[in-house]
Amino acid sequence: MSLLEHAVNMFNKYMADTWSMLTMGLEDFMGGAVWGVMQAINNGLKAGGLALLVVFTFMGIIKSTVSLAELKRPEAAVRVMVRFIFAKALITYGTDFMLYIFNIIQAAVLQIRRYAGGFNKAAVPKEISKALDEPSAIFDPVISILMGAAGLISWLVIVVVSIVILISVYGRFFRLYMYTAISPLMLSSLGGEPTQSIGIGFLKNYAAVCLEGVVITIACIIYIAIAKDPQVTSYDGDWGPLLMVLEYVGTFILYALILLFAVKGADRIAKEMMGQ
Repeated sequence: MSLLEHAVNMFNKYMADTWSMLTMGLEDFMGGAVWGVMQAINNGLKAGGLALLVVFTFMGIIKSTVSLAELKRPEAAVRVMVRFIFAKALITYGTDFMLYIFNIIQAAVLQIRRYAGGFNKAAVPKEISKALDEPSAIFDPVISILMGAAGLISWLVIVVVSIVILISVYGRFFRLYMYTAISPLMLSSLGGEPTQSIGIGFLKNYAAVCLEGVVITIACIIYIAIAKDPQVTSYDGDWGPLLMVLEYVGTFILYALILLFAVKGADRIAKEMMGQ
């Protein structure tokens, strides 16, 4: 097996792992061990979140009311009470609420994948495999060296691209866990009108991280569509096999880099969709 074929097979493996993780639930990642720890941290921070809720509610009352007489009005008192109850419910059941948001986005990912079909593995075309074994590439030292250099460069680039893409998907899971773990402290800011922008921004950012899964899935589908049938041009002469390999390597690396930039930019695209 040539270096180029090994690189393509490794790319397929990492992409299959990425494709699988995009539809994985928070409770399923690493067998659910990480999710259990995040739930424990969340429960431990609820007391602090409730204490902050009282502080933020009191701050909101002071800032939004000119006098205590104004607070005695039924509509003002009801508004403060409703805000307090709503924020307390989010703190108490924050894990379930955030998991519900995540599951809605995951349902969209599954629906998109259903229309797109499965992940099509990339394969080195027969013409390229034949060119790699061409006798001229064995007996001509120059062609042999260039073939080896092209295979090594493609292997290095494709491996780096594959690892970075997989790390980006892992990073999304870590951010989701971090948001879930500290949610009681951040959601407590919803108790006061002056501080509610903190909690709203927190929820919007969390939804954007969830939405990254949709953006990455669509990016993978676009990659599959444009890279599933690589066009291979035949060249004549002793340098023909080398030119074919170089053209295929350049095209494959180009598509892989496009996918990499799309995946790396998924967080920015998701935030733009959320109006941030």
